[in-house]
Amino acid sequence: MIVFQGRWKSEMDKGNYESRIFRMNDLGEDLRDLGAGYLPAVSPDGRKVAFTRDLGERNAICILDLEDSTACRVRVPEAADGPHEWRADGTPAWSPDGTRIAFPAYASGPGTHGVAILDLLTDEIGFLATGSASLLTWPEPGNRVLFRHGVDRWQAGCFLTTLYGLFWVEPASGETGRFGDQILTTWEIAPLPDSPEVLVVLGSVSRRLHLSAIDTVTGREREIARDLPIAEGPIWSDPGRKAMLTCDRTEGERGSIFREIEVASGESRVIGNAGGYDCVVLMDWLPRSSRLLVWFQKVRRTMIEEDYLAVVDPVSGELTRIGPPGLEFSMPQVRPAGR
Repeated sequence: MIVFQGRWKSEMDKGNYESRIFRMNDLGEDLRDLGAGYLPAVSPDGRKVAFTRDLGERNAICILDLEDSTACRVRVPEAADGPHEWRADGTPAWSPDGTRIAFPAYASGPGTHGVAILDLLTDEIGFLATGSASLLTWPEPGNRVLFRHGVDRWQAGCFLTTLYGLFWVEPASGETGRFGDQILTTWEIAPLPDSPEVLVVLGSVSRRLHLSAIDTVTGREREIARDLPIAEGPIWSDPGRKAMLTCDRTEGERGSIFREIEVASGESRVIGNAGGYDCVVLMDWLPRSSRLLVWFQKVRRTMIEEDYLAVVDPVSGELTRIGPPGLEFSMPQVRPAGR
């Protein structure tokens, strides 16, 4: 099953830009509208999806049963849940045991950007002031939530850029920290199932992009491959043994190629057909198959012309678009295998 955020192009033509949550099977069929919302995250057991719903002044966190789409639990953060009135803002992350949900939150007062934790057993929300947070990930053993946080660089009083690092916060204590001083360069943090390790693509002034595994308990970094071209991903293609990411082609060529990397040796190989792909935004493995679900963007002259989902055979490179025409796709989530 694939869960994603989408909008009907016919509605956008009428000025209605409301995002909705949809589900469909792995063939792109049996489409179901689950209601208004955005930024979905499927639970570890594949039975529920959490997402954000815009209620005007406040955003609600919604938890929906994927089998019974009428059973939707809505939790609206209240003033008592934090130091100021604040809004949920970003993709939720489930705890490994599925009993808590972390989500980025922000408010109008100082020190009120951070991570909020919703306990599904007590319905209580705790607010952790971490600064701006995105790309929340909650790996095993569950004592730390990872997030991307930007640090502004200034020179002679002039803003230069924002550099993003990989940070952590402990829900129990509120303690925060950073893994090293390198730059998190992509939009993916890939946890290894049943392990505290995560895969990330990092960079720094002195080192080109490199793929590393970070132990989120000890903070130890294990470099897997270095001198990567501009990349997106990574994901596990064979958990613990092989990683996959997409890399830009050489200058003058369009789109991306898929590259698989052996974790033990760092050896990599280009797989699939290297021709004709548009820009890859996110990707994931479809359960019960050896095919990739990929969110593509067709870009022309720096403008996004179209978002679409496709299934890609990484061996042959064959690409098949899925889903109904007239629907704009984003933020796809794959239901775990066996569910």
